[in-house]
Amino acid sequence: MVEATGKRRTWQLVLGVGLVFVCAVVAAVLWFAADDLHNDNVAGFARAPLDCDTTLNFEGTGRFVLYIETMGELDGVAGDCEASSPYAGAAPSGLQLELRDGQGDQLELLDFGGLSYDTGDFAGESNQTVLIDEPGDHVLSVTAADGTDFVVAVGRDPDDGVTLLRVAAILLMIAGLLAGGLFLVLGSRRRQVAAATPAPWQPTAPPNANWPSGPPGFPVPPPTTGATGIAGQPTMGGGPAADPLAEGTPQRLRGLVLPPVTNDPDPSPDPGSWGPPSANQ
Repeated sequence: MVEATGKRRTWQLVLGVGLVFVCAVVAAVLWFAADDLHNDNVAGFARAPLDCDTTLNFEGTGRFVLYIETMGELDGVAGDCEASSPYAGAAPSGLQLELRDGQGDQLELLDFGGLSYDTGDFAGESNQTVLIDEPGDHVLSVTAADGTDFVVAVGRDPDDGVTLLRVAAILLMIAGLLAGGLFLVLGSRRRQVAAATPAPWQPTAPPNANWPSGPPGFPVPPPTTGATGIAGQPTMGGGPAADPLAEGTPQRLRGLVLPPVTNDPDPSPDPGSWGPPSANQ
């Protein structure tokens, strides 16, 4: 017999709720950290204003993107020009960009579009890309036929590292829901406890065991012939049965033949038939 005790595994419920809560919190932190990383990437771009030869220091090598930034603010400009800040305008027309390395060699700029950003403090769109082979100081010259309220921002993809953090946040949230949900399901199930009544003990015999029909040493009863008593003469009329041992009433016992009874007063036997032998002189 099995009975439900109604008890639940409390520790599994607590662990399930804890896993879901912790994973949700960590996933949210990673997600907001991805947003902060995006904003920090944009804020760290180098910026060159219009009609200036701006010195840019590249600490690393690789491919960099030049953005036309129409909203933002300059912290300071290294070069031979004065720039106004903050700025908010439209994309210029007739833009001319020229980038030279530390030896004065002009680097090749390639058209490049498809990237944009808007953090609330800065907004821009990709325009060209350049490959930097050697780190160090480079000089960027910016001219345009029309437009003044913009700068050229130089940096990498603003989403560098952002996608990785967001994917990690999503995977962590899914793992927390699965693991926590599993513990919640296991903890919410009622435990089944066996409450069977023990059966009385009975001896068991090995297979093909021949048990004795009686205790050891007890004699075997003799076979019977089927007779249950002394047969007598039946009575007529439903009277009492005759006594088979009454005097003068010969009876036949089953299986026993009696000699005939005579009325000879001299019961002595015939000497010539079975008497003692006589001696012949």
